[in-house]
Amino acid sequence: MSWVDEVDETASMARRAADLQHTLNAAGSPLTARDAYVAGAAARLDETLVASDTDFDVPVVKEEIDV
Repeated sequence: MSWVDEVDETASMARRAADLQHTLNAAGSPLTARDAYVAGAAARLDETLVASDTDFDVPVVKEEIDV
């Protein structure tokens, strides 16, 4: 998988995940902690999240991150 870049996790990724989860909970569209962390990491790295998981296929998530 030479096309995959490995990144070290950071506190700022965890913080972005927590902020995202707070926003999604308030909107009634919470993610699991695992999904929120993946989405928060993608957002913090300014990357597009590519996933086949339909949990990410809701308007409020797409408003917060690039899916």
